[in-house]
Amino acid sequence: MTEVRFNPLWIPVRSSPVEVMLIRGPFSRMYLRLTFSSIESTDAFLNLALSRTSLSTEELASRLEELGNTQALDEVEQWKRMGVLIPASAPPAHASLVGACLDVQRSVLLFTDQGKLGTLVQTDLKALGIAFTALPVSSGEYEDYPDGSGSEGQLSVLVLDTWIPDLIRRHNHATRERGHDFLPIYLVPDGGVIGPLATGSTAGYLSFERQWAARMSSWMAWRAWYLYAQEASVEISIDQPQAPFVGWFGHLAAILLARALAGERTLVNTCVMVDFASLFIDAVRVYLHPAEMDASAPRSEF
Repeated sequence: MTEVRFNPLWIPVRSSPVEVMLIRGPFSRMYLRLTFSSIESTDAFLNLALSRTSLSTEELASRLEELGNTQALDEVEQWKRMGVLIPASAPPAHASLVGACLDVQRSVLLFTDQGKLGTLVQTDLKALGIAFTALPVSSGEYEDYPDGSGSEGQLSVLVLDTWIPDLIRRHNHATRERGHDFLPIYLVPDGGVIGPLATGSTAGYLSFERQWAARMSSWMAWRAWYLYAQEASVEISIDQPQAPFVGWFGHLAAILLARALAGERTLVNTCVMVDFASLFIDAVRVYLHPAEMDASAPRSEF
């Protein structure tokens, strides 16, 4: 009896109270739209897809029938052919999308605030076969920030449940000062941001922050949040996005990170911004700011 599990490279996202879309990667046009009879059935399917539990084909079909799918067995076989489902015994880097990651000799430091998004990203990176060292976000003492001695090509990733400009700026400074690459990933009200990936002389978070504060953008609510958080310089309690959206965003972040480790430059001089209300994904060009070139750039407010 062959066991299967959901492929972590297919991203499940709730598109309405009773609909789920399975999307093949963040920028793919290949997707499946599933409609359920109730909100409870939709929740149950999302939990099943996100858990990546190994089940036999018959068991999975039975679970789907319980959720109201009358052609469950046929659909399971179709999903296997499409790659939505993969063998339970498949290696972590089953998909060619991240296969090259295993050949990249790169050290990854993953800093998190131990929130929901950080936990999801860690789970997905493990599922994709990517090794990393998980570290808690410092309380502000950056003298002990790992100096990366003997770790050529080190990448430091900062994952936060809340956009805290001053904290990200400090990590941006610490990584650049030590010659590391740096990638921030964080949530904002009803959305999230991935990038830019700062590598050497490319645009980093400081460039994005200064560009964002100055531009008149259609993402006005986010700009207002940035100005508020910037003024407070402290972590502010806000209503977090709903769990299904955070889970989907965590999958997206892990896949883009995997692609970056495989050598793709999607996030270089670019940040990916996601609006959970409309499921709109925007790849925003970030231009290098002169202050980014100086590792001793001030870390104070501006």
